[in-house]
Amino acid sequence: MAQEGVRIAELVATMSYAADLGLGQPMEHCLRQTVIAMRLADLAEADAGDREATYYLGMLVNTYCHADASEQAQWFGDDISFKGDGFEMLAMGPAQMAGLLLRALGSHGSAKDRVRRMATFPVAGQREVHTWLTTHTRLSSEFADRIGLGDGVTIMGQLGTQLIGAVATLVWCAVATWVILKGVNLVLPLRVSAEQENEGLDLVLHEERGYSL
Repeated sequence: MAQEGVRIAELVATMSYAADLGLGQPMEHCLRQTVIAMRLADLAEADAGDREATYYLGMLVNTYCHADASEQAQWFGDDISFKGDGFEMLAMGPAQMAGLLLRALGSHGSAKDRVRRMATFPVAGQREVHTWLTTHTRLSSEFADRIGLGDGVTIMGQLGTQLIGAVATLVWCAVATWVILKGVNLVLPLRVSAEQENEGLDLVLHEERGYSL
């Protein structure tokens, strides 16, 4: 009986365990989010291609989050701990997020280094964070292309899907807003008459003069 090789789906699933550790998350974190995504795909009656893209995106989304670990550690100290705390940011307000960021920036090095990081992060730090995100996206896309996954998993395929979604949302919002405004206008006119505009909205609507010229 011929021995079967390792399937790509199994290889990617194994890599997701390493990503879990690099993110400071419990094992099967990526697997759990992928299972939830697949159930949503079932509810949406997604076709086979979309289901395949959903699976691999769920597994690969965090695969290269360790690619810039050294650079992240220079800014935030323990990069794994910081990335683990990053998931808690989803439930934080702006003040809490700022506090977490400042604590990470000031968690290591001399007093001079801490002040320098806090002073330069708003410009240089944010630019570097953008570079990290770009690197993660590019490497994941290149890996997906190298192992022969479909266009739905590569960066250009996802860009096209997101572009279609964004345009569809804009069109839907524009049409829905127009319909709502037309409906409201039938019951309560949205604009006053030309005579009322000439007389002045302060007098017509508020029965008092707002200013005198």
